[in-house]
Amino acid sequence: MPEFKNYAPDRVSFVFKGFPIMGFQDGTFIEAERKEDGFTMHVGALGDVTRVKNLNRTGHVTLTLMAQHPDNDTLQKIADDDEQNSTGVGTLQIMDHNGNMEVHASLAWIRKRPKIDRAKEAGPTTWTFDCADLELNSGGNVV
Repeated sequence: MPEFKNYAPDRVSFVFKGFPIMGFQDGTFIEAERKEDGFTMHVGALGDVTRVKNLNRTGHVTLTLMAQHPDNDTLQKIADDDEQNSTGVGTLQIMDHNGNMEVHASLAWIRKRPKIDRAKEAGPTTWTFDCADLELNSGGNVV
């Protein structure tokens, strides 16, 4: 019997500084990755191999929202407050509630304000978050 799994984009949640963010753009709407590889390989003159663990846990998350969604205003307010008062650092949590995928950073902030782009068609607004301690669990999905 073949395996069967479910995925539903409406079961993916994104929360930054306690604010649930919705309004995901069609297509890829969340990307998360660490800045560097987890290990670096060094090979000696005689072919001996040493694997060096990288302790850098920084990374970034890219969130793409529909340009007209009101959650852009929420993120803009956080970015404005951060620029004025340095209050923009907070917890970032992404979960796929159909499975085990989870992204977490206790220290995250908006890197810069998104590029503004308007055209004949409604387009996206892309927010990039830097994370000092990005934890990634790509996990699978459950039925």
